[in-house]
Amino acid sequence: MYGLETPESDTDIRGVFLNTDPADIIGLGRSDVLKAEGDDTVLFELRHFLKSLSKTNTQAVELLFAEEYLEIEPEFEKIRENRLRLIDSKRLFSSLKGYIGNERRLANGERTGNLGSKRKQQIEKYGFSPKNFSHLFRLAYCGSAFFRTSFYPVKISRMDSGMHEFIFSVKTEPWKYTKEYLNTMADKALLRLESDFNARQEEFFFDIDFANQICLESYLPFLQGGTQ
Repeated sequence: MYGLETPESDTDIRGVFLNTDPADIIGLGRSDVLKAEGDDTVLFELRHFLKSLSKTNTQAVELLFAEEYLEIEPEFEKIRENRLRLIDSKRLFSSLKGYIGNERRLANGERTGNLGSKRKQQIEKYGFSPKNFSHLFRLAYCGSAFFRTSFYPVKISRMDSGMHEFIFSVKTEPWKYTKEYLNTMADKALLRLESDFNARQEEFFFDIDFANQICLESYLPFLQGGTQ
């Protein structure tokens, strides 16, 4: 989805599903998230997905703006066509700053308890976690692009091949960089994000009425028709 995979990368699957059994829609059997094969497959139930969007969860935002899908249904296509009604500009900016700050702490080895063994080894070898720095730069760039263009470029190479090459290089060729240089670049990325946010030409708000309408249209046929 990001265009940053390597031959060693795992295949992660993300998606949205719809509860169709009345017991799962309004009863106690409801599932908000389904996971399979460890954490490699994570599916968000529709209401959970919409709630996540209201909080500007970046995984949910990325599902809205992804350009390639294994499978897509008309119901989700309608959501994508109205995706800007499901984004809050100010909350997205705040969320991105929080995610970026967390990635930076992980990248600099300040929170090694949350890192896997491979990333800990990289911190010992290079002084930083390449993957977390690549996540940081990706999030900062996507946020800046959104505030400039109203589009969140999940696959950065489609918008900026140079930035894509830099992020991919940080991830796969960490020996080319120093911790100090990457932190300097992170400072610049954050300043650009803040500048683009402050200069934004459009303001978006999460439309709760539209989100509720999506739920009504999606669940009502199954509630009226009984168990499917």
